[in-house]
Amino acid sequence: MLESKYPNLKSALLLAPSMAEKVKTDFSYPFFAVIPVRDFCYIFSENDFQFFASKIGKVVVDEYKKSGYQITTEILKFTKKGIEAVGKYPVE
Repeated sequence: MLESKYPNLKSALLLAPSMAEKVKTDFSYPFFAVIPVRDFCYIFSENDFQFFASKIGKVVVDEYKKSGYQITTEILKFTKKGIEAVGKYPVE
């Protein structure tokens, strides 16, 4: 869980320069994340990719559909080289 003084901007924390160190300390780097809306994100490790990617699709799509602040239903991989979309949950 990400704690933030500004909960509306939790997804923006993924882009913070210090995020890689924080995530590396807690579980692993590179890591994966889904950020369907600006105040909701899931972060998971490479080791847990298959488990989480197969379980969270419905929640990601539901959050995306009901929010006025949509971002994406893509599964994003965060590495030292940057951010890459490795999958996407269909909205329809």
